[in-house]
Amino acid sequence: MTPDEAATKLQGLFRQRAARKRVRVLIHQTILKLSDESSELCYYYNNITGETDWEKPKLLGNSDLDITE
Repeated sequence: MTPDEAATKLQGLFRQRAARKRVRVLIHQTILKLSDESSELCYYYNNITGETDWEKPKLLGNSDLDITE
């Protein structure tokens, strides 16, 4: 691998990491994890669209949100 190819590869990796961080920030600003008192289960609420879902958003990957009180 030439130095230019290595630099290009590193720049791409850095940009991917920065993009993932931006997505996580946007998710934390948009999605709330709430607890349903009757079923004692958690659900996710999108405060922009008003939609709710029992399944964790795929963009969270292996991480999860804290329950919002």
